[in-house]
Order: sequence, then C-alpha cells, then structure tokens
Amino acid sequence: GGGWFCIDVIGSIPFDTFMCFVGQQVGVTRVAKAPRLLKVIRVLRLLRLVKLSRVARLIRKLQDSLRIKPGLVKFLKFCAVVCAFAHLIACAWFYLGTLSDDDDASKLIYDSGWNHAVGWPQDFTLNVHMEPEPRVIRCLRFGEEQLDEGCLQMDPESQYLSSLYWAATTLSTTGYGDITPSTLPELVFAIFAIFLGGFLFAYYIGNIASLLEKIDVKGSQYRSRIYEVESFMHRERLPINLKRQIRTYISRTFLYQRHVPSYISELSGSLKREVYLALFKEIIVKAPFFREFSDSAITEIINHFRIKLLPAEEILYREGDVGDRMFFLHQGTMEMSMHKPEKAPDGRLLPRAPLSRRTSALALHEMAKSNGEVKDERLAHWTIKEGSFFGENAILGNKKRITTARALTWCNIYYITLDDIEDTISKYSGAAISFKVYKSKMRTAAKTKMRRAGKAAAMFVSKNKDGQSKMEQALRAASGDAKAKQAAGGAE
Repeated sequence: GGGWFCIDVIGSIPFDTFMCFVGQQVGVTRVAKAPRLLKVIRVLRLLRLVKLSRVARLIRKLQDSLRIKPGLVKFLKFCAVVCAFAHLIACAWFYLGTLSDDDDASKLIYDSGWNHAVGWPQDFTLNVHMEPEPRVIRCLRFGEEQLDEGCLQMDPESQYLSSLYWAATTLSTTGYGDITPSTLPELVFAIFAIFLGGFLFAYYIGNIASLLEKIDVKGSQYRSRIYEVESFMHRERLPINLKRQIRTYISRTFLYQRHVPSYISELSGSLKREVYLALFKEIIVKAPFFREFSDSAITEIINHFRIKLLPAEEILYREGDVGDRMFFLHQGTMEMSMHKPEKAPDGRLLPRAPLSRRTSALALHEMAKSNGEVKDERLAHWTIKEGSFFGENAILGNKKRITTARALTWCNIYYITLDDIEDTISKYSGAAISFKVYKSKMRTAAKTKMRRAGKAAAMFVSKNKDGQSKMEQALRAASGDAKAKQAAGGAE
C-alpha cells in the first residue's frame, strides 16, 4: 500500500530468469558476446533499483529506534550519496570498457611497431605489461576453452576496481592520468565526468562544514556564544575568578538546560499537547494535587513553566520569605533545612525578614549567615533529587516559607506561580474542583494535627501542674511537721 505497488511490480520483473532462458536457447557465451542491443536489455535489470526509494523510510525508522542524532544521519547520507555517485560513474566506465568486445576483431596484437588499443582496459593493460614480444590483450572464450593462455585481459574484479579508482580521481578533480579514454564514447563520457566532478567537488566542499556543525547543533551554538563572551571579558579585563564563574554558568546554561523550542508552538494543539506531556508529565504528576488534572489542564500548567538555573551553594529562598512559586527539580540536588528560631535578649523570637527587606542589623546578620560567615543552628535538614518538587505550600495557602532551600550542585529548576495555577483552574472546571478538594483536605489535616498537638501540650501542662501541686502539698506537709516538732521541742 501507500503508492508502492507500481514500484514493487517493476522491481519484481525477473530479468535474470529471462536472460537465463535466452542463454539456454542460444548459448551463454554467445549471449555474453551478443550485440549491443542485447546488452542494453540486460541494463533493464537496473529497474530493480527503484525499490531503493523505500530506503529513506527505513532510515527514518532506524533513526527513531536507535535515537541517532539527525545531524549525524544527514552526514552519513551525504557520504552514501558521494559513494553512490562514484559507484555509478565506475559502472558506466566499466561498461564503456567492454564495448570493444563486440568488434569483429578477435584479438589485438601489440608489438614494438604498432600499438592500437580498442578500449581503456586494453590500453591500461598494455601500459602495465610493457613487454617486447607481441601479447594478446583481449581474450575470447568459446565454451570453457580460452583462445590464448598468455592473454593479458583484465578480470572483472580488477576492471571494476580500476573503474572505481578512475571515478574517484575524476570526481575529486585529482586526475592522475594513468587511466585515460581511448575511444570516442570513452572520451565523451570522460568530459561529462570531469564537469560532474567539478560540480560535486564544489558542492560537498561547501557543505561539509555545515554538515559537521549539524551533528552537534547545541555545541556549535555554545562555541559561538562563548567566543563572544571571551571577547567581551578580554576587552573589559575582568578578574580571573569572575571569568571562570561566567564560563561555568554559560556552559551549564547551554549544555544542560532543557527548553522547548519556539517552533513547537506552531504545531497543532493535539501535537503540542503530546510533546509537552512526553517531556514533563512524569515530573508534574508527582505533585498529588495535579494527578487528577486532565491532560489539557496539565498541558496548560506546563505551558506556564519557567526555567531557573542555580549554581552550587546558592540559596533559592530562606525561612520566613514570602513566596508564590512552586518548584520542580529537573537536574541537580537541593538541600532543605529548618533552623532553630533566634531569640532577642528579652526572650522574644526574632522574625526572619524576607530577602527583599533586609536592611536592618538583623537583616545584615541574616545575610551574613546566608554567606556562611556565621554558623546557623539547624533543627533538621534533608536532600531532594531530580524529579522532586518543593515549595508547594506557597500555592496551597501558606505563602510564608517554612524551610530554607539551598543548591548542593548545579540545578536546573522549573517553577510556576500561584497566578499560573489560578489562570489554569479558571479555564478547566474539573481542575478547579480537584484543586479545591485537595486544599480542603490539607486544611483539615492541618487542623487535626493542630488539635492533636494542642491536646498533647495540654496533657503535658496538666501533668506538670498535677505534679507540681502534689509536690507543693508534700512540701507544706513536711514544713508543718517540722514546725510541730520545733514547737514540741520548745515545750519540753
């Protein structure tokens, strides 16, 4: 199907069977030495090559299954086309060298006084075997019997290799001149091959650089960008440490950052949704409040994704910061930590000011701790790795950060804001219902935890009060006994 029926029919015609049938009727040797018209009929077997038009589809399937880079595939195709042209030119040159077999003369004699080569194979053979005595350089066979055992005729393998050698030197515009045309058809074809070789040489020399660049598109873009940056840093004479940091950041940005190309937006809605889901659905559905969203709602969420790169040891946010973003860790490792509350000299708890409003002495102290100049006492800390999410409390109602997020390695992070969530659930009612239900469950769970914590604290206080009251009663009783003894002693 698919329009391949005619091609399959043409490529399936059994020309070999036809030629074998003719050979049985008139003899194989006579067919081999038949007139040129019969040889042209044999050329019809080349129609089987039309089946090669399927190769492009097979190559695409192979590329998809093996996940080969498109640039590498294009480069290999280019090499295959060059080899195919060389092979076709060699076959044509080989065929022209066999046309002399149909002449009336049965053999060609070479001596010191007369040299007349019928075709390029004979001419080349004479040049290779320069001997003073006459030699036969074109042999004829009748059945299995050879006319002259001392003939110098080329075997087919040597003639094809010589033809391929001539094609390669001609197409590459080298042309050593050791194999030259000897007949008028060979001369005409040699002129054609020389012009074709000039055009092909100019074509593949002009395209080889671009093909090599297409093997690694991102790498070529990175080299172009880093060249511009290096020129800027040299011109402005930036410090060495700053140069190193800039190089590292740019290399991470280009080589490790995943982003969706702008041309993906030109696809149809269904195709674009499939692309987004294939890239990001696995990471986004790890958040429990997104699992009930439809594919369309998830695609809308992914469409709001923004990218943020964090170098190692950089703090994303701290406890007490007010935020409205939820983060998805695509690459790298983050450390989450909770710190011991600080107290003022009078015992009051000091609030942690947001990063945007740290201008007081307390703010300077916070900044010093974020830079590692002051040891900060942590109550707990843990790490999260690729594929995790964090900071979800900012979109579930509690905008105040309860942890500090710090990058342990270079991190590639996607984030969405509360406005993005609200925009999505305003378009999809099912997503809005499931999101509200989850938030209600979270609030109920938080209230339950608070009640349990309050009861536990009340029980603890009650036990302490009971213990304290019993101890006071015991102390009073002991004090009363002591006073009674003292009074009795005084009476005595």
